[in-house]
Amino acid sequence: MKRIFIVGAPRSGTTLLQSMLSSHSSINSFTESHFFTNNFKSYKKLFYGVKKGINQSVEEFMKENKFDKELIQEWREEKKKTAKQYGKNFIKLLDQYTIHQKNKVWIEKTPAHLYFVPFIHKVCENAQFIHIVRDGKDVAASIYDVANRSPEIWGRRSLEQCVDRWNHDVEVSIKYLSRRNHFGVTYESLVDEPEKILKRLCHQLGIEWESNMLDFSSATSNLVTSKEKWKQNNYKGLTKHNRLNKLSHDQKEYVSKYINMNLYTKFSNLVDLE
Repeated sequence: MKRIFIVGAPRSGTTLLQSMLSSHSSINSFTESHFFTNNFKSYKKLFYGVKKGINQSVEEFMKENKFDKELIQEWREEKKKTAKQYGKNFIKLLDQYTIHQKNKVWIEKTPAHLYFVPFIHKVCENAQFIHIVRDGKDVAASIYDVANRSPEIWGRRSLEQCVDRWNHDVEVSIKYLSRRNHFGVTYESLVDEPEKILKRLCHQLGIEWESNMLDFSSATSNLVTSKEKWKQNNYKGLTKHNRLNKLSHDQKEYVSKYINMNLYTKFSNLVDLE
């Protein structure tokens, strides 16, 4: 069983990449689980505690993805106390669902799982990670836009927070790129040369390339929930949206000044060396 996690800053093309890869005949995928981000608390990145409500959270995820009743019941009956036990059982759950679907690979995509990579490695030793990065100016503007349109889900965020989020997320991804089973792609290259980039990723992941990965719109519908209104553009094919145009002149100036595009260049150069 191949287990793949797509991570990165939000609004960076993670859903697009997930949709493309999950159009493969042997790959299964899911809506965002938020399993690690929502259900565990980190103590100095050394120890992890389990939050209340984890079982309900997982059951909602299973129902959202139409898991069999037997798998839901099995999750309820599994003995789980420690964070590691919960993590291993969740990985096992995704394995079993994928086997039931007669597939050999699964992809889990929750962008913020970027911050749980060490824990994921503990519960899933052979996990593979794809880090996707997009032009930081577009990402910061997009996060700012969606956070203020859907504050009940995203929480209101200042432009400064959006800029800082991208800068920090990309720094973290760069740190991992030199490690085994960590691969990178830029959103811009994926949109400009989808076949070339997907073929390279398939080679890195040990998956056979399939041309139907370029016809991904039907896969998208299974990966986006009705609550995620900000993802509706994912149905519209390969596009480069310039979210900066929604900002005022002063806001554009701020983003251009404080987004560290040197990080984007560094990430791109490291990806080219893979």
